[in-house]
Amino acid sequence: MSNVRKNIVTIGLLLVFVLACMPFVMKAVHAEPAVMEMDPSEVTFTDGYVTDEYFKPVDSGIELWLAESSDPKVATVELYSPELGAGLIHAQDVGTCEIKVYDSSDKAAATKVGTIKVTVTESFMKERFKAENFIMNHSYGNKKLNVHGWPGVSYKFKIEGKTYKGTLDSSGNATIKLKKIYKLNTKFSYTMKNDKYSYKVKDKIGSVTWVKVTALEKNKKNLTIKVYDLHKGDTVKFKWKGKTYTKKVNKNYILKWGKVKFKLKSKMTKSGKLTVTVTNKDKKVLCKDKKKLTNYDSEGDYADD
Repeated sequence: MSNVRKNIVTIGLLLVFVLACMPFVMKAVHAEPAVMEMDPSEVTFTDGYVTDEYFKPVDSGIELWLAESSDPKVATVELYSPELGAGLIHAQDVGTCEIKVYDSSDKAAATKVGTIKVTVTESFMKERFKAENFIMNHSYGNKKLNVHGWPGVSYKFKIEGKTYKGTLDSSGNATIKLKKIYKLNTKFSYTMKNDKYSYKVKDKIGSVTWVKVTALEKNKKNLTIKVYDLHKGDTVKFKWKGKTYTKKVNKNYILKWGKVKFKLKSKMTKSGKLTVTVTNKDKKVLCKDKKKLTNYDSEGDYADD
């Protein structure tokens, strides 16, 4: 065999050997990703009103491109834009899991990996259930109550021996239509319940009525009392410059604004004060609010807060 042929064979054998070793060489070159310290490194959910936790790398400037939860039933995770290098953990249910974040959208190509240990406590979920499942608008004059919460949760509302009950629909809502308007301070209770959690509320029918005072700068003898949650039969009263002004309401403005207008004997002044009292047909006070007339705004309203 000539020297040329020997050289060709030798080179060929060397090439086969190099190609065979390439996977091992490449594997050795790709090092394990470095540990990325996270802030915080551990999260424990205990406050049912705080369901999300913000996180970011300890070292600033690191971009986060991927985040995963080991158990989405306990907690899920989302990232802001990768350049911001931050995200949110969302508590879901009792348990523990790990959140892993990567500086690459391809885990195999990541150079840094961070881990956050997450614990969701039972006390958190009990408080969260209470915060997110409730009955609204149980105020004087309102016959339509709104129930809101998790789909499938059952509710029971009791007042003066009458019970209203049902289950929240797939959107987490329901409506209770009361048989009558109950008097102010009537006691009631309600219970919210599912297969894991429940709680009970005891309360009284209260008032959500409040007022705003409006006067036009061009005619300071014209005064409008804006009243939120005004009822037919209510009386709006105030005193100005020694004279008492009273008007009876002949229309309902349930959970919305109504207006009661007055023609005054004496002009309004920017430094004046007046106390507005709203009473219902049973002579019970729904609202009593003192207003300091400090200035006119661009719409001609006196400042009222």
